This record gives sequence, structure tokens and C-alpha cells, in this order.
Amino acid sequence: SGLPGALAYLTVLAEVGGGLALILGIKARLVSLALVPVLLGAAVFGHGGAGFNWSNPNGGYEYPLMWAAVQAALAALGDGALALVPSSREPRLAAARA
Repeated sequence: SGLPGALAYLTVLAEVGGGLALILGIKARLVSLALVPVLLGAAVFGHGGAGFNWSNPNGGYEYPLMWAAVQAALAALGDGALALVPSSREPRLAAARA
């Protein structure tokens, strides 16, 4: 039962690679949007059976669910002013406002 073991490696790659991209400001809007389903999957498949609270044995789904909401908010807000590689949509929005 459960998900294939190889999916764990892809999940770790997405979470670590996505986290590094967010720290460096590399296409933060797109990375955040891509991380939402990864974190929702972690909440449902990885922590769903442990209940809601993060302090439950084996961790609950509260923590990854919170991070999915944070990533959705980051995707909605867009890249910051100091982004090294802004998402392609951001410069057009800034030009339209000027």
C-alpha cells in the first residue's frame, strides 16, 4: 500500500531544490506554484494518517498544509524586489503599472 518508493526521491528533490530556488530568488512565483501540489501530497499521503497536529506521533498534516498555504500566497504575491531571476510575467506587470 502507499506510493512508490521512487516518488520519495522526487519529493525530496522538489522540496530541497524548490527551497534553494526560493532562498536565491529564482523564479519564486513559479517555484511556489509548483510546490503547492507536492506539499498537499505530503500532507495527504505522508502525514494524513497521523491526524492534524504537528506534535502527533509521526507528525500530523498541519505543517505541510501550512506550507502549501504559504506557497500559494507566495505564488499570488509574486517575486520580491531582490529576486535574482524574476518570473517571466513579473517585468510585464511592472511595465504595465508605469
